[in-house]
Amino acid sequence: MRLHLGSGSIERTENTINLDIQNHENVDVVSDIRDPLPFDNDMFEECFSFHVIEHIHKHIVPSVLQEIYRVLKPEGRISMLLPDCLRASIYISRFYKKGCLDEIIKLHYYGRPEEPHQSHLWGWFGEDLMQLVKDVGFYNVGINREGPEDIGSMVHEEQDMYAMTVSGMKPPDLQDENKALKRQIEELLAQKKDPSE
Repeated sequence: MRLHLGSGSIERTENTINLDIQNHENVDVVSDIRDPLPFDNDMFEECFSFHVIEHIHKHIVPSVLQEIYRVLKPEGRISMLLPDCLRASIYISRFYKKGCLDEIIKLHYYGRPEEPHQSHLWGWFGEDLMQLVKDVGFYNVGINREGPEDIGSMVHEEQDMYAMTVSGMKPPDLQDENKALKRQIEELLAQKKDPSE
């Protein structure tokens, strides 16, 4: 089961729960991701969001990440597509003086302040968000600045010219691994004690 955070009106996909702060047509659960998520621990294989985390104040993001960590199963994946301040800054430095600063780059920085919940409240550099994700306990954390491979038509290509995906994995449940290892050791010891061997 997958959890799509801040899904908006995007169509449901198989084995995915759409969660959004607004009651759009395809939303399964209306909830604010700044609040505790209304799900049990270790429930989802993946939690993902597209252009959501920039709409949350920076000081609240660690608690949002902790909730995502809580509802993910061991070895579950977090994946967040969001504006990349580094790429946008490079674009601005190259084209601002030429008068080419377009609406897409303004959207990247500011969002849509005229719409509810659409203002950007923080601009992220990938390394900063990566560190927060690691601090929560995720491992194998990385940045993809070429765009996610599995989004398909769910995002707007022009807007995502300046986007990045930060992703990571929840560690495996070491208690389960330790139990399995203990069983293997006990089986090996039992085989050594068996005189018929």
